[in-house]
Amino acid sequence: FLVSRPVAYPISMASRATRGYWVMDLETKEIVFLKDTWRTNAEDMEVEGDILLSMKGVPNVPTLVCHGDVGDANTYITQTDRYQTAEWNAHRPAIQRLTSQVHYRQVIKEAGYTLESLAGSEELFRAIADVYNGMEFAYELHSRMHRDVSFGNIIFFANQSDRKYGQRQGILIDWELSCVIEKPKARNHWITGTWAFMSINTLSDVPKPHALVHDVESLVYVVFYCAIFYLQWDYNVDTHADILQNFFDHFEQISKEDDSKIVVGGSYKVSNLFNTGRYFKKPKGLPLVIQKWLSRSVQRIYSWYFSAPPDRTPEAQKECARPLFDLTDNIFKDLSNTDREVHPRPNYKGPLLMAVPATPSSTPPSSNLNVAVRRSPRTQPNANASQGS
Repeated sequence: FLVSRPVAYPISMASRATRGYWVMDLETKEIVFLKDTWRTNAEDMEVEGDILLSMKGVPNVPTLVCHGDVGDANTYITQTDRYQTAEWNAHRPAIQRLTSQVHYRQVIKEAGYTLESLAGSEELFRAIADVYNGMEFAYELHSRMHRDVSFGNIIFFANQSDRKYGQRQGILIDWELSCVIEKPKARNHWITGTWAFMSINTLSDVPKPHALVHDVESLVYVVFYCAIFYLQWDYNVDTHADILQNFFDHFEQISKEDDSKIVVGGSYKVSNLFNTGRYFKKPKGLPLVIQKWLSRSVQRIYSWYFSAPPDRTPEAQKECARPLFDLTDNIFKDLSNTDREVHPRPNYKGPLLMAVPATPSSTPPSSNLNVAVRRSPRTQPNANASQGS
């Protein structure tokens, strides 16, 4: 492979140090994508390349070219976890569990562009319909849920000459945190996902097993995020800051009875449900078709959380989600690829941190529960960048 400079790279020490590169396959002359990362080395963690190979028949997911650990596994493996029980580290709470990480590389066929490159609302909605289609097929054929649907994990890919800018395919990438239905509590020593786009359930102090509808909820939040950053509306910097600070970035720190702490969130997302989508209504001037779609999404999410008695069967989950993404030509005729408008990220003092006293209901189900999160982007990403992680 002939490798480019990195087009995606970590901006935080608290990460898997993932870098992404556009590369040329010297045999086929095709441009493909190389992901260089440090995968979690745990018994209950599947290798992403193996996951992709197992998802036969699933559309709109990456096509694996090759993958594997880098060098000698004993050489390219982190050592930090070996010291978590050391005497000098004994003051740290037992809840903070560490695992080793292994240097890993993966090449996929789809070298795409991030959602920030969207042409307009039409391309955005076509892409999210593609992504949901892939999510549903993965669920039906392989009982697999993604668990990290987010702005950075969806790309546009021009797979053929007729899939040009404005008509690109939506691809859901980064499946390493996915799990199968039979193991919805897998890896319960941390919460997986990207904080801003996590579902209400995932952000709660006592989360229930992950379900397809939680990934669907995250996909709705991705659409809302794209709308306030990259589509035309009656832009107001205070409104933009309010949405980002409260709806996307807000978290609360809960003290437990043993003086340890856990981080939870989602209270403003709950408020959004009980107040008929009040945060979805804040950006005035969004295209009417998008406003209606966001309103329908609130109704669907509300029905999932608060229907009595709730139907948790796989078929019920699909019936709850499918109407949002079974998009017709009637919807697309009211969307456009000429309504792109980029809005800078507003400055604010940072996410609100609220200390909440412990209550019996705020005790997590497992003493091993920890939080591993990725925050929403702090700066406008590079418009020429490709996949992120």
